Parts: sequence; structure tokens; C-alpha cells
Amino acid sequence: MKLNIKNNNIRILIPYKPLKYYKKDILKHNEINCVINGYMWPAIKTKTDEIFIFQYSEEDKIILSRYARENNIPIIDYQDIWSDILEPFIDTEYTEETRNLINKRLNKIGIEEVELSRIRNEIQEMMDDYNINSGLWDWVNLNMNDLLDACIGRINKKIKMTEKYFTEYYWFVMSIQEKGRRRTTAST
Repeated sequence: MKLNIKNNNIRILIPYKPLKYYKKDILKHNEINCVINGYMWPAIKTKTDEIFIFQYSEEDKIILSRYARENNIPIIDYQDIWSDILEPFIDTEYTEETRNLINKRLNKIGIEEVELSRIRNEIQEMMDDYNINSGLWDWVNLNMNDLLDACIGRINKKIKMTEKYFTEYYWFVMSIQEKGRRRTTAST
């Protein structure tokens, strides 16, 4: 999803149904809880507790920060939880050192190894289908959008969630991502 601001509104197209912003094309500034700082990509959290991550662009990150300041929207630091959880599914070596660093970061915010293993085991086949079998072969980073795209079968056709299960899982994904919220406001 590309960041597009017009007439002080963010134009969005959310492909995940039947969720609150599915196919809504305008997000007003007063519907935004905060702008997220700390992800590789520009991101926002709505007042309905949905996190939207936009396509990578350093320019768009600056534009979104300016938009937040102009509209008195808080900029909050977050840790990108799903990028850490999905690290073993990227097309690169997953070393013991990397595993230990990620486990330590996730443990700090309350995701223990048992829960982490359970989450990864549940999505492993689907994420392998999404990143490797589809031919995507992302070797840099997979984030929450990649997980949600895998859940609905955006590029992976073999393994995906049913619509009913995805609706429940979507809110689980949001709750995990919210664990990365840091309690300090980012500098504007």
C-alpha cells in the first residue's frame, strides 16, 4: 500500500476483509491514533487498533512525520515484532547468533520461546509457500503485511487461511504487533 495524502486525508486501500477499513478509501487525520516510528516503512495505527504499514520510502516516512506534526498526531516508537517473528522465513541464513538476538528482543516484550515456537509452527508452511514456493524469495525482511498477504493467499495459492479463521487471526496479529509499542513518544 502506497502512502497517498490528499486534502489532509490518507487515501488507503486495505485488501483484508471483512475488517473495519476494508475497501474504505479515505482515512481522516482524526481516525489516526498515532504514527509509528521504528519500522523500516511508514506506518500508522488507527483509533480502531489497526496498524497499517505503507510501502517503503524514506521520503514517505518524512512526509508522514510532517503530517503527524501538522495534525497533532502523536509519533510513537514501536519495535517491529512481526519482522522478528518472521525472520526464519526469509531466504537467507538464520544463524544461532541471530536467533539469540531476536529471542532476547522478543522476550523483553513478553513473547517467550514457547509462544514464539507455537506462532512460528502455526504459520511455517504458509510462510514457506508465500516466500519460497511463490518465487518471491525475499531475503531482506518479511513484515506484518507479508504475513497478512500470506494468510489471504495474495501470492501463495497452495496454503492460506479460511476467511473466518483469518478474521480472528487478524486481530491476533494486531495484538502481537501492539506488544512492540514503547511507552515513550518519539521525537518529532
